[in-house]
Amino acid sequence: MVFKTRNEIHPDYAYICCEGEFDQERIPKLLSKAFDLAKRSGRKAALVDIRELHGPPPTAFDRFFIAELIAKLNLTQGRGIFLAIVGNVPIIDPKRFGETSATNRGALIKVFTKIDNATTWLKFNVENKRK
Repeated sequence: MVFKTRNEIHPDYAYICCEGEFDQERIPKLLSKAFDLAKRSGRKAALVDIRELHGPPPTAFDRFFIAELIAKLNLTQGRGIFLAIVGNVPIIDPKRFGETSATNRGALIKVFTKIDNATTWLKFNVENKRK
């Protein structure tokens, strides 16, 4: 199964771009890497771009697991780091079940299908947090 990532540091956020086959088992390491990259680079935000992932979408149970993981990582490893995830339906749930579950558990997350919306949200939150 091919799965590649590329990292970049932007002025307001750390960026991780993924491509290849969606694999539920790789998600914990990917999310941990996003929070770690943001923290190590001194950023208050991370953007995970999964638009180039393909394959069967996660189940509702998988989405709940991912949401719980995001909340846990946000509270332990990435305290105060905003996380945006940008992807395509059906990998991204159009009803945002995972996003809702994660935010209900205290995570600072929003899910998008357009990267411009994700970067705008991150920049807004980072700027308002600085004040």
